[in-house]
Amino acid sequence: MTTTIDTIAEPPGDSPRTGPVDRGTRREGRLFGALVLAAFPLYGVGSALLDRPLGLSLVLLNSLAVAAIGLIGFRLLRAVQPAVAAGYLAARVLEGLLLGGGAALLVGLDVADADVTGYLLAMAVLGIGSVPFCRALEENRWLPTWLAHWGVVGYVALAIGAVLELVSGWPVVVFFAAVGGLFELTLGVLLLGQGFRRRGVHPADGDTAGCAPDGEGGGLDTPAHDEQIAAFGVHLAISMAAVAICVVVNLAVNLSAGAVADWDAWWSSWVVVGCSIGLVVHATVVRVAHLR
Repeated sequence: MTTTIDTIAEPPGDSPRTGPVDRGTRREGRLFGALVLAAFPLYGVGSALLDRPLGLSLVLLNSLAVAAIGLIGFRLLRAVQPAVAAGYLAARVLEGLLLGGGAALLVGLDVADADVTGYLLAMAVLGIGSVPFCRALEENRWLPTWLAHWGVVGYVALAIGAVLELVSGWPVVVFFAAVGGLFELTLGVLLLGQGFRRRGVHPADGDTAGCAPDGEGGGLDTPAHDEQIAAFGVHLAISMAAVAICVVVNLAVNLSAGAVADWDAWWSSWVVVGCSIGLVVHATVVRVAHLR
């Protein structure tokens, strides 16, 4: 005698495990990427032109873009990790307030270095608030592992650099921000092209709902791809160790020589640039190989 066991299929739509998967999410992902990319010229150009009305307008527009990024991230994760979603939204809103407020204090009330202090505080908040966000995107398969880990390392370095410059006055945040800045550029381009899409999983996992099928923004994971990811992780760890050692040695030499404020003495910046370019190339190779 054959016994049949009926299974109850989950209704289509959102679930606590898979979260929202629809075209609206893909569109919001593309908007997220566009805003991340737009923040670079908005704040970069605006902060350089703060002596003109256009400069402050661009910085304030950047603050709105940053808050919108936080809102999209909140909408993406609120069903699966509400605490992380709320924390990311709060961090992005506070970042926008600090960036815009610092620029406004400098222009409106002539508060010395208000823009610099606001920027450093904003970067510290962004770094701290974005680490759990990257981890959550990885856990819910919205980002590939290598990119999420890159983001975690980049945001940790950004927060450390911002706090270090706030405490010491040494102009070091630009070096610590390099890895995170390149991560955001890579993330922005990736999301602008395909939006938020779940990565493929091993068939044995039994949960492929909402995952991008093979040939559509990320195929099923394979042992070869896992090896490539592991190799990238080793490359990332070695690069970060090399950068950390070079920056510490460079800082110690500059302190002893009294040349901390001399940009020409910061030879470690070339190490940061070189390692960052190498990571971008390696990540691109891994990504292209996975799409084949």
